[in-house]
Amino acid sequence: VVSNPAAGGTRPLHASRGHARGCRLCWLAAGGGAVSTPSVAEQMKAFWDRPTEDEAKMVISSPRHWKAEIVPHLDWILDRDPLVRKHLDAVRDRRVRALELGCGIGRLLAPLANLGWSVRGLDISERMLSHATAYLNRELDAKALYPVLGLIKDGRFPEGELPSDLDLIYSLMVFQHIPTLGEIRGYLRQSLAALRPGGLIRVQTHRGLPPREGTFQGFSGWMFPSLGDFAREFREAGFKVLTEQHGLGAREWLWITAARP
Repeated sequence: VVSNPAAGGTRPLHASRGHARGCRLCWLAAGGGAVSTPSVAEQMKAFWDRPTEDEAKMVISSPRHWKAEIVPHLDWILDRDPLVRKHLDAVRDRRVRALELGCGIGRLLAPLANLGWSVRGLDISERMLSHATAYLNRELDAKALYPVLGLIKDGRFPEGELPSDLDLIYSLMVFQHIPTLGEIRGYLRQSLAALRPGGLIRVQTHRGLPPREGTFQGFSGWMFPSLGDFAREFREAGFKVLTEQHGLGAREWLWITAARP
């Protein structure tokens, strides 16, 4: 669902994409089968632990057209900011080391691993990581380095398992689903520590009004009223903001490229 405070409620996330009535993901997002728990983070984890692989694909598109969108999505991350492409092209004597925050079922990890990158994926959901393992086993080339998958627990990245010399951290269609500002800030601080000096982070989110603190609204997480508000969080986490973009991919999307000093 997507928050619609003006209307006093919510609307199905997929309504504008032609999904049929009775969509199980919309039912889940509306609270169907929800587990009652006092922790917003636990509710978010429980929500993402439920979808099947095909239901997870519906967050991005339909299972039928889902693969066709991988190339443009990678283009938005890697090529629509010339600074990112220049940064990656400078890594010539070794594999690019990258991390995806909210890797889901591994749809972006596979093509990057097939390019010869050393990639890692983090997610809050054991089930998504299980889907990712199955997907990567099907999609990876024989010569690809198998991605390292890790579980985010209580907002913390896997302790002792992440390097501090990553070239790139990226995230697409994830931050807009994180329910609290505190969790977003925690992700940014931990990302800073995982990057090498000069390493880049490129993150997309959705412009909008933040939810009431302490609530969980399914698909609709913490959003930022403006690009400046989003960029401020990176600066306060210790990053140097390099690029601020609005409207790439969708009208309300916000993008930040930032570097570890």
